[in-house]
Amino acid sequence: TQYLELAKAGDASGIAALFMADGAWYPGSGTAGQGQAGVEAAWAESFAFNPPEANAWSADRFDVAASGDLAVEHGSYQGASTSGRPGVP
Repeated sequence: TQYLELAKAGDASGIAALFMADGAWYPGSGTAGQGQAGVEAAWAESFAFNPPEANAWSADRFDVAASGDLAVEHGSYQGASTSGRPGVP
């Protein structure tokens, strides 16, 4: 998917462009992003601590609401943190 390819490339701006103006991204750890600028900042922060080349991504399926305004990606992610501590950027 485009989202997965952008994440693998470390393209925070490209990822943010996929979100609606009032969209939000809530990572498992780190800073949540609200709005396209916030989403871009949150992804940039994530990439700073977890470089894309040190990560493994896979998407198994996507669920999209009938209204088309909500999607959930299911898959797996394995990454390396620059802090050396699990769950801490």
